[in-house]
Amino acid sequence: MLQKLNPDVDIERALRTMATSSESNESSPEVQWRSDPGRENAPSADKFEWNESPPSQTDDLDGMASLPTRSTGSGYLGNSSGSHLLRTISNLLPGYPVPENDQLEQLSPTIPSATKELSLSADLGNTVVLESLVDSYFMFYNPSYPILHEKTFRQQYQNRADIDACSRWHLLFHIVLAIGEWILAGGPETEQSRYYIAARSRMSMRMLESGTLLTVQAFLLMGNYLQKRNRPNTGYNFIGIAYRMALGLGLHREPPAVTGNDTLLYEQRRVVWWIIYCFDSGLSLTTGRPSTISNSFIETRFPRNIDDSSCSMNSPLPEPTDKTTNVLHMRM
Repeated sequence: MLQKLNPDVDIERALRTMATSSESNESSPEVQWRSDPGRENAPSADKFEWNESPPSQTDDLDGMASLPTRSTGSGYLGNSSGSHLLRTISNLLPGYPVPENDQLEQLSPTIPSATKELSLSADLGNTVVLESLVDSYFMFYNPSYPILHEKTFRQQYQNRADIDACSRWHLLFHIVLAIGEWILAGGPETEQSRYYIAARSRMSMRMLESGTLLTVQAFLLMGNYLQKRNRPNTGYNFIGIAYRMALGLGLHREPPAVTGNDTLLYEQRRVVWWIIYCFDSGLSLTTGRPSTISNSFIETRFPRNIDDSSCSMNSPLPEPTDKTTNVLHMRM
């Protein structure tokens, strides 16, 4: 095969040269295997392998897996993915020049953040900055994905100085700030939010050794945030972790019926479960990958359309309302 491709090559000589080079490398004390970031980011023969770390993140990725990718490294996208469908449709249309990366950047200029020059520690001590980020989260993000109960979170936020420094609530707090910053400031897709970095730094393998609803909420928010920041594969993994942990907590099962004791905590479990279901289904559709969750084993009923703005987690559930609430769209 090599001779057909290149009749001028001396195969035997090439093999001897490779063998000599290999022996010299093995005998040299300076050649050692070590953790080299360049080695980890080196091109792979597997076109489905991906790397969404900031130094190597490809500009062709998008969080909804809908834009045509002009290079490998975007992970597996099935025939039903948005990217494949758009490529199929585009092949049936008259040809138009595809904008280059620099043209795309001109079409969508970045919006500089008003807080980029402030250090993270200064931001965390600036009440005006923090409250604006928290407000933007609950005003624009939480109505669509009511993963958190606003009153409960705001009470914890006001008393955050009393929360243990090792508590996982701080992870949740930082990812809320990261989402709020993304809503207000935008910014280049490859630029890492300092709040996200702070949230990620609080993650460890120890988190997988215990299961709490708070941890599920943190992984859910992290996964959806990363998808929206054009890192769909990383977000896909985080949502998968949230799903597995939710099963361990029994969120897919209706809590034991206790007459007159159906509290907001039980309802929050239902809300979080069905958001996991929506995220998993949505990512499966956009990437063309099989859905993880099957309807056959779900007992959890749909959240009720209630106004829980004045409730605490231990409060009995108020009566359903005809007004628009955060969970109304989940029932439609």
